[in-house]
Amino acid sequence: MVPMFTVVYAVAVLLGRLSRLPGTSLSLVWPAAAVAFAWLLWASSRGRAPLMVSSVVLAAVATAINHLTGNLSLPVSLALGVANVIQALVETAVLSRLRPDAWRLRRSADLAFWVLACLAGAAAGSLLGPAALATSSHLEFWNLAGAWTLRNATNTFVFAALALRIAGNGLAGLVPPRDRELELVVATLLFTVAYGVVFGLADGLPLSYLVLPLSMWFSLRFDTTLVAAHVWLVAAGVLSFTLTGHGPFVATSPAARVLLAQAFVAIVALVALVLALHRDERQELITQLRRARATSDEQAQELRVASRHKSDFLATMSHEIRTPLNGVLGYTSLLAENPGSPQTPEWISGADRAGHVLLDIVNDSLDVAKIEAGGIDLEQVPLDVVAVAREALLPSRPRAEQAGIQLTLQTPEGLHRYRTGDPTRLRQILTNLIANAVKFTDQGSVTVTIEDAGDRVRLVVADTGIGMDTEQMKNLFRPFVQASSDTTRRYGGTGLGLSIAQGLTLAMGGHLSVSSEPGRGTQMCLLVVLPRTTAPVPVAALPRPRRSPEATLAGKHVLVAEDNETNQLIARAMLTSRGLVVDMVDDGEAAVAAVRAGTYDAVFMDVHMPVLDGLEATRRIRADELTRGLRTPVIAMTANAFDDDRQACLEAGMDDFLPKPWKAGQLSEVLEHLATGDFPQRRGKLSATPEN
Repeated sequence: MVPMFTVVYAVAVLLGRLSRLPGTSLSLVWPAAAVAFAWLLWASSRGRAPLMVSSVVLAAVATAINHLTGNLSLPVSLALGVANVIQALVETAVLSRLRPDAWRLRRSADLAFWVLACLAGAAAGSLLGPAALATSSHLEFWNLAGAWTLRNATNTFVFAALALRIAGNGLAGLVPPRDRELELVVATLLFTVAYGVVFGLADGLPLSYLVLPLSMWFSLRFDTTLVAAHVWLVAAGVLSFTLTGHGPFVATSPAARVLLAQAFVAIVALVALVLALHRDERQELITQLRRARATSDEQAQELRVASRHKSDFLATMSHEIRTPLNGVLGYTSLLAENPGSPQTPEWISGADRAGHVLLDIVNDSLDVAKIEAGGIDLEQVPLDVVAVAREALLPSRPRAEQAGIQLTLQTPEGLHRYRTGDPTRLRQILTNLIANAVKFTDQGSVTVTIEDAGDRVRLVVADTGIGMDTEQMKNLFRPFVQASSDTTRRYGGTGLGLSIAQGLTLAMGGHLSVSSEPGRGTQMCLLVVLPRTTAPVPVAALPRPRRSPEATLAGKHVLVAEDNETNQLIARAMLTSRGLVVDMVDDGEAAVAAVRAGTYDAVFMDVHMPVLDGLEATRRIRADELTRGLRTPVIAMTANAFDDDRQACLEAGMDDFLPKPWKAGQLSEVLEHLATGDFPQRRGKLSATPEN
């Protein structure tokens, strides 16, 4: 770039020399000032070293060309060269410090800082350049200094504006829109005639400013880059007329001629560019307002859709919850009204099934909430992908057998079945996909195929069911949305299963896709990252007698802290039936006092209680134990079932977690931990805690 700038600068100096006023060493035009500014501005963006090199080269080139073409002595030529460098350096420094991006000319404020930089640089250079010229001519220093400052500032501002505007915004601004091409041609002809008349024939000073409204009109109609080109052409025309002895400025002294001509060009340039930049800012503001309005309209539409989905969700959840709730209440009413009936076992079983359906709905809703909040924690452990798929088939087999649907698993030869991933979440995804396929298949088959894809596994669930069209597939993975309006009525369900599957797949870094045709079945393809691992080495375990946790815990004394009367009755009955002796308190403060007063083998602690919550109660119990040297197992017994809730309980000092409503198997698992003294959740938290 330095050689190119050197050549351009030399050409600009020669052009300036051609505009020298007769009988003086003062040039009417000095485009070299604009080239020097652009040169050092570019060099400053590359670093201090390129700026220093460019400054030295610029001074040397300016000195040599001035000496060879200007009939000036070497000291005067050197002074002029250094003055040009000082001007360009000051302009670059002012612009870089105050507004580095002002050279792009995109805002009115950019123009103000640019003009300030040009004036500051020209004024700095005028302290040296005009003094050198005054020694070799009959012109006075102050006239020379004023003419130099205005000329160099205007030339830098006018001639560099177009070049830097193109450099910052491209050439697109020079091309008008198609509907304004004719307008541009007419404007060009009008300007040519107007300036030709004013500067070719008129000799009165006020008449020159009558063409200013034309530039103002032009600025309001075309792009700023095109306006900069217009200013450049106006400057070239006015200065050419003045140089050849035409126009209203020729009847004055040489210095005044330069001042008047440059002042006219500066006024035209400032007015035109200020209006053009204001027009750009106004247009940009209008565009932003239109974009904001469009965004607002989109958001309003999304809110309307969300509101409709919310209403659909409430209607669906109301139906889905009321159905099993009706079963629970109906069976319990029958049990209460018909004690000792021979149908009692059947009614108990029905109430239990309805309760589990209700619990599954709640769990699905919690899973959706966790997925949307990004709260899914994934583990990376060895797994057998074939075994996981077989386990995922089990919940759907009874329904498939009842409907006469063939439910099969296909595994190719050579499949690497041992992988690393989260078996629980993978099983949950497959269970939902298989259950959905079975539900919407009246006859035929549902086939699960496992395909090896290196460190990824492709699992395909294909059915011969009712299928879907393109519009139905768009809403397939949206929560609480069924494929069609009558799906819930005909097949039941909340519409959460596939949404959960999609969310879990994305959390595992996988991809879930669907292909389907109405009446020809559906194919769900799950592609998930499961790196290969080696097969586990079987270890022969020595058989040993195992006692049930109930037998081990029989007669153990436990404390239950629970404020809800119904939950108290259930907890007492279930724990007592397993041989435990139960004391009951209503709040956390009473639980702390009971532990201080007596010795318990375990505490079952609710979290949300009056007076003192379960977390703070556990912290106080643990603080007391530091002096007593004992540790009583504390088991959270709460309806807060999120992972964050589980973590908060463990951090408060609890040892295990029993979510409400619990199943018999979950209670047995917690009691087994209590019997063995091994709490995996507590152990996992301790192992995850960094050592101090």
